[in-house]
Amino acid sequence: MTSFATVFAAVAQALRDLTRRDILLHVLWPPLVAVTAGVTLGLVFWADAHAGLLALLPTIPWAGLQWLGDVAVGFLLVATLAALIYCTTLILVGAISLPLMKSLKRLATMPNLIPLATIFPSMIFGMARSPNKSRIAQ
Repeated sequence: MTSFATVFAAVAQALRDLTRRDILLHVLWPPLVAVTAGVTLGLVFWADAHAGLLALLPTIPWAGLQWLGDVAVGFLLVATLAALIYCTTLILVGAISLPLMKSLKRLATMPNLIPLATIFPSMIFGMARSPNKSRIAQ
């Protein structure tokens, strides 16, 4: 069982990490990209999606209640776009942002580790380069 002091210490450390500029950047860009993509898709496809969904609804025989279909379809489109934005944000955070934040946190807490960026070229191209030497010096 986790004590309240442990949870409070973890939250305090996470909030401290948010003051770092590189971590804050990786926290903010996925929702901004997802909202931008969602709003762009909404603006581009709103009229066609609205007309298509409205055609699927049965006509209301009572006079003066046709606005109800417009409201229902608009609500459905807004809810769909909100879910799309949420899922896109989760995918971006899980696939890109969180691994980058983990590597930044690891480099900050364990500076003796060799960054993966210095090992990666040797794995692909077979070049054994030291992280402290430039290509010209070799």
